[in-house]
Amino acid sequence: MPTKCPICESLSLPLAQAIVLRRHEIQYFRCTSCGFTHTEPPYWLKEAYATSMSDLDIGPINRCIEASEMTRALLLTYFDHRGRYVDYGAGYGVFVRRMRDLGFDFYYYDKYPSNLFAKGFEAGESSGYELLTAFEVFEHLVDPLVEVHAMLRLSSNIFFSTLLLPPHMPKPGEWWYFALDHGQHISFHTYKSLTVLAERCGLNLVSDGSLYHLLTPKSIRHSIFRQITRPKMRLFLGASLSRLRGVRSRLIDDFNKGIGPVGIS
Repeated sequence: MPTKCPICESLSLPLAQAIVLRRHEIQYFRCTSCGFTHTEPPYWLKEAYATSMSDLDIGPINRCIEASEMTRALLLTYFDHRGRYVDYGAGYGVFVRRMRDLGFDFYYYDKYPSNLFAKGFEAGESSGYELLTAFEVFEHLVDPLVEVHAMLRLSSNIFFSTLLLPPHMPKPGEWWYFALDHGQHISFHTYKSLTVLAERCGLNLVSDGSLYHLLTPKSIRHSIFRQITRPKMRLFLGASLSRLRGVRSRLIDDFNKGIGPVGIS
C-alpha cells in the first residue's frame, strides 16, 4: 500500500521487496516528489544492532581519517576553532579521539554506546555546540525529520555524510548502499530530499552532490564547499590554517588529566 513520505509528506509508492539479514522479506518505498527511499517500519532493527557496528563494515578507520581531514578544513574555514563540537552516532569514539588529537574540543554522543576511545568525553544533552558531525548516520534514521530536530537541540550546524541515490535511482539489490546483509540502512536520500529537509528545519543545505553535506543557518557557497571536499585542498587547508591559528593537539593534555586511552608509547 502507498504511504506518506517522511520528508516532504508526498505520496510514497511501493518500490521493491528485498530480503535483509538473509531472513526478513521487507518492502521499500520511494517518494513520487522528492525521491526519498525508505523501508517499511523497521521491526528488524534490534536484531540488526545486536552489535553496534556491523561485522561487515571494514571501513571505519579509513572513514575516520577522511572525515577528520574534511572536518578540520571545514571548521578552520567557517567555524570557531576554539568552540565545542559533538559527534552524533559516535560508535567506538575513534573520530572523537582523532579530532581531539588534531586540537579540537570534540565530544561523544551515541544512542547505542560502545565508547572505547573517547571515554570521559561523553556529551551532555545541553545545546551550545558549535557544530555537530554525523558520519554515516542519516541512512540509519527511522524518522529523519524528528531525529534531525533532536540533533538541532545540540547544535544549529550539522555536518554529515550519506551517499545520495545515484541518478539512475537503483532498486534494492542494484546498489551496495542498501546493505541488505546487515539491515541497518533504512533511509536513502536524494539531493532534493535533503533540500526539503533543510527547508523544513529552516536551514540551508550545502552539499558536494554526493557524500558530504552541511545543514546550517550560514550562507556558504556550494562551489567553495566542494573545493574543501577535494582531498588535496582539505589537507592543505587543514595543515596551513592549523599552523596559522595555533591549533595544537589535545592528546597530551587529555593524557595528563587521566581521561581515556590516548595510546602514548
